[in-house]
Amino acid sequence: MAERYLDEVNPSPEQLREWGYDDDLYLTSQDEDLLLHNVAYLPILLELASDPACPKQYYATSIVYYYSQLCVLHKRHAEAEAISGIIDTAPQDVDPLVREWCDDFRWIVDRLQRPRALAADEAERLAWGLLVGRYCTRDLTWTGRVLDGYDEFLASTASFRAYLYIDGRRGDWQYAHFQPLERIVAGKGAACD
Repeated sequence: MAERYLDEVNPSPEQLREWGYDDDLYLTSQDEDLLLHNVAYLPILLELASDPACPKQYYATSIVYYYSQLCVLHKRHAEAEAISGIIDTAPQDVDPLVREWCDDFRWIVDRLQRPRALAADEAERLAWGLLVGRYCTRDLTWTGRVLDGYDEFLASTASFRAYLYIDGRRGDWQYAHFQPLERIVAGKGAACD
């Protein structure tokens, strides 16, 4: 079949389900996954992600994962709480990949809501969860301790670089895209996200 486009930037629940079960149907020609980065779409995306008969099951799971990852990375507390509420009311008989996402998200969002000291392995798990996760093919490297005791982590591919700075004493973090924080602080780069 030929590709078809709904050209819909605000799909209804019915359109989203139709999209989920039709491999040849797209919401838009570009960045349709980013259109779905909205708490309102999460229940339907989780429904699609939990259905083995859904041709976009894995894709729906990856959208949920990436959206929730960004919410916590950028400390969007209200969205993270709304996602937690959706998880708490979701059916318990979900696909194993969705269950893994729920467990990963709960662990990470707990660090956002209740910051506390982190051991080195917890800081690395947090960096992995915020920068890489189960759906990205990025390398994660601990580059060392910098800037007043922050641990610097680099997630990278050939064309992507992101830095996460974790203060293990307090469990807080700061994100910098493209350039290390040292360059930004020295006035040689863009501001942190």
